[in-house]
Amino acid sequence: SDLNSSRTILWLLALSFPFIHWQAQSIRSNNDIETWLPVESPVRSAYEQFKRDFGVEEMVMIGLETQRVSEQQIEALCGRLDRLPGVRQCWSPGRLRATMTEMGVPEEQITQRLRGLAESDDGHLAGVAVLLSSVGLKDRAGTVRDVEAELKYSGLFGPQTALSGGPVVITEMDRLGGKKENTKFFLITLVICLLLLRYWVNDWRLAFSVLALTIWTIDFTLAVFKWCGGEMNFILGALSVMVMVFTLEASIHVIHYFRESKHSADTLGAALTLCWRPCLISLMTTAVGLFSVSVTDIVPVTQFGYAAALGAVIAMAGGLTITPAILAVLPDRKSTRLNSSH
Repeated sequence: SDLNSSRTILWLLALSFPFIHWQAQSIRSNNDIETWLPVESPVRSAYEQFKRDFGVEEMVMIGLETQRVSEQQIEALCGRLDRLPGVRQCWSPGRLRATMTEMGVPEEQITQRLRGLAESDDGHLAGVAVLLSSVGLKDRAGTVRDVEAELKYSGLFGPQTALSGGPVVITEMDRLGGKKENTKFFLITLVICLLLLRYWVNDWRLAFSVLALTIWTIDFTLAVFKWCGGEMNFILGALSVMVMVFTLEASIHVIHYFRESKHSADTLGAALTLCWRPCLISLMTTAVGLFSVSVTDIVPVTQFGYAAALGAVIAMAGGLTITPAILAVLPDRKSTRLNSSH
């Protein structure tokens, strides 16, 4: 029967959810700077050539004001940074000066070479270069946190201290677009959607069921994206909310037409007959628009276009096929009350 088929569909979704959720949460995040360079751009070509000629050397750059930090404090900081597992080597202006002196470089040339490299042109800022070890490359975020901890211990961490470099930028992008930061806003969005659903459908069970469907479609979209070789990045943090909106759009269409077809002998069949065409047109225009975003040389933007178009298809398919199963299993109280009044 239709009721048994609907129950089977919902049980399959419930049983598959733990695996789908695990796959969605295990997708790799990649905010490396080179991934944001256009593939065919001269800048990307020059960067790739530089890596082939000189290798890749990632570092954290620390800018310290010479007016409030002495050379002894800088050297003490370098000594502490050298002992970190994620740090291979630490270079201060003093260490660079000593090395060039040992190599016989004249003092005038040393001062000239340090300006713009380890010291600002006006001499008010000293730069400390912290080169990452293999351990640091595997855990950039942890190494950046360790460096910040040493700065705090030395009393040098604050708005007057500048931190830059690839690992710092990547760590900040991972934080802003990462799971922990996105989870807060995602949960707030879930609560807002639940309250709006409850207000519109006037049924807590139906509202919770549709919201559970949106969570499943979000995780399924991320899982499929991972299986296709996709990686999360800064802008893909908006994908979950987009898929949620698409799923709710399809589900609300089905529920609306279901209630409009309450006098029909086959209520669900009549509802699907009425709603499939506008939903299909909406899906096609949305998917084409999102897919067009992928026509670019910037890989993260291309992946966003693919993932968003995929999410639109999955959301619309889930809304049109699973929402009827929910309505078949859960009697629509609003429709029941309307029928009783007639």
